[in-house]
Amino acid sequence: MTLRFHSLAIQTDTGWHERDLNAQVLGVVGPVNTGKSSLLDSCMYCLGRKVPFRKAMRRHVRAVELTARIGDEVVRLRRGRGHRANLVEVRDQGGTLVRRLPVRATKGSSETLSDWLLSLLGLRGGLASVRLGRGAATQLTFDDLLGYLYLPQDSLDQHILFPEAQEDRRKALFELLFGLTNPEWERLQGEKRQLQGQIRTLRTTVRRHTDFLAESETTNADALASELAGLKRQEVAAAARLARLRTDARTTDSAGDSLRGQLEAARHRADATEKRVDDLRDQAREARRALATLDRQVGKRTSSITVTSCPACSTDLTARPTSPAHCHLCTEPIADTDTVDDQTLRASRQRATEALAAAQSRVEHARQEAKAAHSEVRRVRNALDQRSASILAPFTEAIAQATADVEAIRARLAMLGRLREPHDRIRAMQHNILTLEAQLEELNAREADFGEAVVANPDDLFEYLDGEFRKAIGEQELPWYAGRARLDPTTYLPLVDGQSFGDLGGGVKCAVAVAYSVALISYAINFGPCDLPMLLVIDSPRKNVGNNAEDRALAHRIYRNFLTQIGAREGLVRPFQVILADNDLPEDIAKQIKVINFDYPNEPFIPGIDDPHGEDDDEIEQQHHDSAD
Repeated sequence: MTLRFHSLAIQTDTGWHERDLNAQVLGVVGPVNTGKSSLLDSCMYCLGRKVPFRKAMRRHVRAVELTARIGDEVVRLRRGRGHRANLVEVRDQGGTLVRRLPVRATKGSSETLSDWLLSLLGLRGGLASVRLGRGAATQLTFDDLLGYLYLPQDSLDQHILFPEAQEDRRKALFELLFGLTNPEWERLQGEKRQLQGQIRTLRTTVRRHTDFLAESETTNADALASELAGLKRQEVAAAARLARLRTDARTTDSAGDSLRGQLEAARHRADATEKRVDDLRDQAREARRALATLDRQVGKRTSSITVTSCPACSTDLTARPTSPAHCHLCTEPIADTDTVDDQTLRASRQRATEALAAAQSRVEHARQEAKAAHSEVRRVRNALDQRSASILAPFTEAIAQATADVEAIRARLAMLGRLREPHDRIRAMQHNILTLEAQLEELNAREADFGEAVVANPDDLFEYLDGEFRKAIGEQELPWYAGRARLDPTTYLPLVDGQSFGDLGGGVKCAVAVAYSVALISYAINFGPCDLPMLLVIDSPRKNVGNNAEDRALAHRIYRNFLTQIGAREGLVRPFQVILADNDLPEDIAKQIKVINFDYPNEPFIPGIDDPHGEDDDEIEQQHHDSAD
């Protein structure tokens, strides 16, 4: 599985600056604060890792570009800082932009940098098949894979590859990389863990709700069920009693049916007379409108000029004696102007007047009939009320009480129904648990029929790994080493003379951690069916070993072990890479490998800076600081 760094370039205010990293074994050497760790961190940054860059990097570097062979492709991964930190530009070997990938998943992004890198290595399906965490909702990523490939200086004497809190990730990766499981098996186990997590969550919720509800008689399931059953019996009895009372009341008052019939008939008659009154009133209104029309016509035909004063001297003429049908002004006879039409009009008016009088008379008569009908209704109703009051009085109070009892019982039933809702939800969750358990049983059956999940033979694997680990420990010549070194086949962690990593001293821890990674990569290089990328990057192992004469001798033996055990000799072309960063290397080791030498102020990792920790830190960091880093 090829993962090899070819070069690293950084962009500063003065442009791009590139370092050649293309060697099987590469040493990065220099005093403190010259940029050794920053070079390694920059490589990891381009691969998507979150890196707490040191001050000089924060002040001066704008972007980083790693050229590497990943699987069968050589690509250039460029990642900026600031607002560009979540996006990595993928370029081909010639520098042409191919795509941009987010480091962290964003809305609308279908693929992350981790997904793409794992695809190039052929590991995406395998790592995606693993589901971790209580809810089996967490997946392994490329950053987890880097835990096997990069040993930072601050973790060499702290743990083996992963912190203790991430042991599940370390073990799951080990099993996948070294063939102790396969993606199909892991998908099955992930589904099982997911179902188990859901069942566990539901059981916890059911238990919590059940304990809470059981604390009070008001919400206790048995008490609620008992009261509900009793109230339903009471409801049936109360409803039956109410029905009997109403039936008895109707039977007792059967003699009043005649009066009720009379009342119904009287109401019908009253309604009929009211309708007749309304109809006759409409007729009267029509007669009145017809008479008004005739009056207007008569007025128009009989109008004439009436002179009451002399037009010459204005003398009043109304007191002047004149004969009938003579003019007041000239005293001459007035000609008769009555015509046949006038006579016809007056006759029509007379008939209209008579029709109106007849209509008004009929209205009055109908009103009297309606009044009499309503009086009859009141008389029969009063008679019926008097009879009911005397005969039904014993039933009235009983019926009212029975009705109130039924309503009270039903109100209590409704309230208890609301109190029962939490119990119904608990039953629904219990049903879901049974469904999930059935699904889990199906997965268990599939697991039983699955066959062998292991690709590699565990005995052969650990025999080889134990041999490589013993060889590394033996060549390191650890103090007080008694010759017993192996890997625990259940935890996959190293044991030295029966001691776990946590039982060892600080310098020895560092040596054991390096020997463990040497054993793993040696297996990947020399054995074959292994998905571990053949890259190992170690930052400053000597710093964790110590600096006295014996410690320096141990560090020398650790470096020598790289060359003798991994097989990094001049002329070998196996596709692996080991990168070591430290303050210095033994001279005989340095002669056998490619070395990048850093020095300050002549040749630091970031060229062209006078003082990486100058007084203008605050201003520059405010301008370029990226909290995402």
